[in-house]
Amino acid sequence: MKAVESIQAEDESAKLCKRRIEHLKEHSSDQAAAVNMWKKKRMDRMMVEHLLRCGYYNTAVKLTKQSGIEDLVNIDMFLTAKEVEESLERQETATCLAWCHDNKSRLRKMKVCSQNEL
Repeated sequence: MKAVESIQAEDESAKLCKRRIEHLKEHSSDQAAAVNMWKKKRMDRMMVEHLLRCGYYNTAVKLTKQSGIEDLVNIDMFLTAKEVEESLERQETATCLAWCHDNKSRLRKMKVCSQNEL
């Protein structure tokens, strides 16, 4: 079961990368309208990422949906981080420990976050 989930996650990541590469290629279009649309999407994407980093999650989600750029930004990652952070502020470690467990191999490779330290 773990292998299937891992393959599905890799497949999703590959599709997301492909979509983002396709988006970047749109910049080299010969049509001015297409380039202008690309510039707007790029600006919206940068705004969403800035809003997320500043903690304006609801506004970022609304702009993402309104602009149709769900597959060009990492909202889920930011929302998960927010959830973990809020749970730790309440001195609840379950959400963080679950996240550490789900990301155990990545954390090990980065030599970060021991569950015992929590």
